[in-house]
Amino acid sequence: NKTLNKYFSLFLLSLVLFYSVLRLYEILSPSAYQLKNLIFSLSVITLDVFLIKSFTFLSKLVIESLNLPVNEGIIYVPVVTSVVFGSMFINKKVAVIHSIPVSAISGFIISKPSFLIVPVAVGSIFSAFDSRKFKRREVIFRSTLRGAFVTVLLQELFFLFYFGFTWRNEVWLEPLLTLFGALIGAVIVNGLSPVIINIFKFTTDYVYMELINLNHPLLRKLVLRAPGTYSHSVMVATLSEAAAEAIGANALLAKAGGLFHDIGKLKNPQAFIENQLNGVNIHDKLSPEKSAAILRSHVEYGEELGRKYNLPERVIDIIKQHHGTKLMKYFYEKAKRLYGPDKVNEKAFRYPGPKPQFKESGIVMLADTVEAATRSMKDKGVDIDSVIHKLIMETIEDGQLNQSGLTLNEIGIIEKVFKKVLSGIYHNRIEYPEEEKGE
Repeated sequence: NKTLNKYFSLFLLSLVLFYSVLRLYEILSPSAYQLKNLIFSLSVITLDVFLIKSFTFLSKLVIESLNLPVNEGIIYVPVVTSVVFGSMFINKKVAVIHSIPVSAISGFIISKPSFLIVPVAVGSIFSAFDSRKFKRREVIFRSTLRGAFVTVLLQELFFLFYFGFTWRNEVWLEPLLTLFGALIGAVIVNGLSPVIINIFKFTTDYVYMELINLNHPLLRKLVLRAPGTYSHSVMVATLSEAAAEAIGANALLAKAGGLFHDIGKLKNPQAFIENQLNGVNIHDKLSPEKSAAILRSHVEYGEELGRKYNLPERVIDIIKQHHGTKLMKYFYEKAKRLYGPDKVNEKAFRYPGPKPQFKESGIVMLADTVEAATRSMKDKGVDIDSVIHKLIMETIEDGQLNQSGLTLNEIGIIEKVFKKVLSGIYHNRIEYPEEEKGE
């Protein structure tokens, strides 16, 4: 009956705490209050309770085999992964929410809640980190160890409070088990991260780090079939990364978006001027409507390729949004000359959109516009700064950045970055006279 009462109480406690998680989600992080995130949270919390119980059981078996004189009732191994997972895939607020049920349920399961709940709850919070700093796997080890050190400090304070300055084996054994638990937790987080990313379709900066590897199959295809587009994309990625860093946006996402924004040109590479050789332009023999349709299709095919190769949703969004609803001016003007201004529907010569919906997407749009224009300039004596300013102002006046979240101050910073980078590339070089024949 005592055992039945214990498990029934734990069941009720778990229900209350899981309900609390749902309510805290709604209050502290309403933007993350989605079914996918809730399922994820309940799953990793349950995983932590299982890990703490399992490793605590194993540690007690080892202690018994070594005949160490300790109070096994206050020995536990805090393997906490849910807080790290929460900060990695959602945000810090959700990570803090995870710490409450993990510490409470585990504390009651091992029958010594006073020794576990506070140290583990507070310590695990310190293992949360800014997900944008997750660019290397070592970050996880540093985070779990930071949380472990705080947990150890609180454990020693509890031992001092309950037992005074009396030396006990638990004083040195429990900190060792806590550090061991932190290392185990880091290994589990590193191992399960790819699985969680695939199941829940989460995206982290680590995913973007893998994407910007130029050995990606799509980028290899681009360099072979559309070398001009590849060169343009690398430059757009460089500009986007520098601009994003300057305004505090996600530089890795901006760089990944810049690299992949034009992958749709793989469908018909020769239709785009950067890939045309010997001055042959296929659009000279096409109607302006057909040319506009070809240009528009590279956005649609880019989205199709992005989904086929499982690119992150944010990168696919950049592919869809990098032209917004811009007007294809060259073919629009050509149509007006052919048919007359009154007989041309402007909408037929605009990209389908949507306009950029977040900062990184807006940055890629600006980088794409500026890089393409400066690359195609025949007169290298033109003032690049004035060209960049004019292009950015036209984009603003056309309303393309209205939904991107970029402020005028941020756009000004982006413009300065573009000018600095591009002026370094297209600066006037000294022309050396050719050697005379015969020398």
